[in-house]
Amino acid sequence: MGLTKAYGNRLAVKGLNLEVARGEVFGFLGPNGAGKTTTIRMLVNLIKPTFGEVRLFGQRLAHKPGNILSRVGALIEQPAFQSYLSGRDNLVVVGGYTGGVHPRRIDEVLDVVGLRERSIDRYSTYSLGMKQRLGVAAALLSDPELIILDEPGNGLDPAGIVEMRELIRKLAQLNKTIFVSSHILAEIRQFCTRIGIVRSGQLIADRRRR
Repeated sequence: MGLTKAYGNRLAVKGLNLEVARGEVFGFLGPNGAGKTTTIRMLVNLIKPTFGEVRLFGQRLAHKPGNILSRVGALIEQPAFQSYLSGRDNLVVVGGYTGGVHPRRIDEVLDVVGLRERSIDRYSTYSLGMKQRLGVAAALLSDPELIILDEPGNGLDPAGIVEMRELIRKLAQLNKTIFVSSHILAEIRQFCTRIGIVRSGQLIADRRRR
């Protein structure tokens, strides 16, 4: 509520009030530099707000960030994976950061993102679209209630964009709440149930798809 982030005299996010309901596929739309990534980085506690607060699942993020963020999966910017490891082994490494993930869960998320058949191939052989989907798989390891995707189609070719679009639709069918940012209206309107438009760090429109 009233979320604000200042960098010196520049306000990247200005008094943002935004509420996303459970089960929504919410599109956070705006041009590059509108404050989308800054907002998302505050949502996952990577940076602190200058003013205002973040509430997730009705709780103040600043009070118990560890407990709250365990219920959130996020893909922000390019995932940091090891090029010499297979896709599957990269997920094993990511899962180890939180105490380990059962092999069955790794297989499940690989199935969800459509990478099971390529899971033993080195990450360095993956296309950009496959790398993005592996990033989504990593975000799904903890079976989060909320999934946050920052420009997941950025840099993808048309085939990769279609794959990502279908993946987001599949995640919605799993009863996840999805928050996805984009600068392309024509793309985001194809799968979002509601769209918020941000410009210069301020929410200027909030529209539900008909």
